[in-house]
Amino acid sequence: MAICIFKWTESHLIYTKSEEIPSENDFFNQIIYSTGNRRMSLHRLEE
Repeated sequence: MAICIFKWTESHLIYTKSEEIPSENDFFNQIIYSTGNRRMSLHRLEE
């Protein structure tokens, strides 16, 4: 799971630098944002 997130983040950074495909950039943004929110929720539950 963590590796997938890292790969998404890596792709996101590449897309951000080369803002050629904003729609895909938004797509990666949403994946990272929703995944990040889910992880934050899990951390809150664990505390």
